[in-house]
Amino acid sequence: MREPAQCRALAAEDASVFTSLLDARRVAGDSAMDASLRAIVDDPVLWPPAAYLAARQAERAARHARFDDTAYNLEPNLKEGPGGLRTLDSLRWMGLRLAGAGDLPRMVEEGLLDPAELGGSAYGAAISSFCLFACGAFFPVAPYLFSHGRTALLGSIVASAACLALIGIGTSLFTGRSMLFSITRQLLITAAAAGITFGMGHLLGAVLA
Repeated sequence: MREPAQCRALAAEDASVFTSLLDARRVAGDSAMDASLRAIVDDPVLWPPAAYLAARQAERAARHARFDDTAYNLEPNLKEGPGGLRTLDSLRWMGLRLAGAGDLPRMVEEGLLDPAELGGSAYGAAISSFCLFACGAFFPVAPYLFSHGRTALLGSIVASAACLALIGIGTSLFTGRSMLFSITRQLLITAAAAGITFGMGHLLGAVLA
């Protein structure tokens, strides 16, 4: 339990405390407490927009660094990772501090967001995702449509490696990592997954036989 003066002192020292006050709401008790906390959040001297934006950007950089600055991990963290829930929260918090806009439509009205950034239809996203996965699955299979045996296998490996290299290059454009790092990472992850899949299939096949 803290008094308003203590909340203000802590918020002045730590942007994360100030951020928690942005989301504060009264569940029960004296309504005067709402006004006291609102006065802290609305004080232009306490974490002015420029300083708050810089603090949020520093926090975002540190948080993203923990997840290799990419949303394309094999097991992404849906809360803390890039593009996760915390990214959406950060947008809302900065909207509140910079323009008093607590939701995405209000942020568009205030000129903080481009309307196109709100996204499109969920059906469109699902269809495009399916098409992308289908295209990706076609690469390793394509050589078998024109050849067979060892030649088709080698062609499949080369086609898969080329596809993964393209994905790595595209990923590096968004993460800021080097292309070599991103390509190598994609190849190693896929090779590990393929090896495990082959090993399990070989083991199960031997057991069933």
